[in-house]
Amino acid sequence: MALFGKKEPTGREPIGGGWQRPLRFSRPPRRTPPPAPKGPFATKKDLSRPEFRRLLGKAPFSVPGGWGTISGKERVAMEKELFPYAKSGELISESDAKRVLRELRKQEYTAKKPEEQSKIRRQRLSLEGTTGLKGKY
Repeated sequence: MALFGKKEPTGREPIGGGWQRPLRFSRPPRRTPPPAPKGPFATKKDLSRPEFRRLLGKAPFSVPGGWGTISGKERVAMEKELFPYAKSGELISESDAKRVLRELRKQEYTAKKPEEQSKIRRQRLSLEGTTGLKGKY
């Protein structure tokens, strides 16, 4: 009981014409762990060229997202075109694959003809599907 008619503070006194929030401690939000990496780069940092060609040859023919099919021979030719030996060397790393995917996305958006855009999109989506690298790279 307060003396002389003063109330004891409850934690919700008017301050400057408004009401103060009750005093309580909030928990930090729970963070979900990042998803486990998928694809060949989840276990190895670098893949040799024959290993990468084998991976491309064994990948399913259908392109994710319903963009048609790409044969194994086309994918091997795509590997020779997109990962030249002068740039990538004997080993193809995850950063090389990310660089190629960035370049493909850039080419896709700068292409003028819709046929060219769809061809580049099929290449990009098939490469994303086989390497397991999706989203922002």
